[in-house]
Amino acid sequence: MKIAAAITEKLRERSLRFEELTALLSQPEVASDGRRSTEILRERGQLERAAELFRAYERLSAQRAEAERMLEEGTEDE
Repeated sequence: MKIAAAITEKLRERSLRFEELTALLSQPEVASDGRRSTEILRERGQLERAAELFRAYERLSAQRAEAERMLEEGTEDE
């Protein structure tokens, strides 16, 4: 389980960095600096897949938790 936690944490870090870079791109001083915006876009592109995977992981984890909660409620009724 340690490996799964380490992978999840790495995906979380990359997702946060992706969001940070996305926010930077909307700043006028970054948008007006072609070299800086190119560097940010390049790094952001490298992180995009990890951010997508993390969002999917979070969504599936929430669905699983909800399903488990529903199962527990169902067994309590019996």
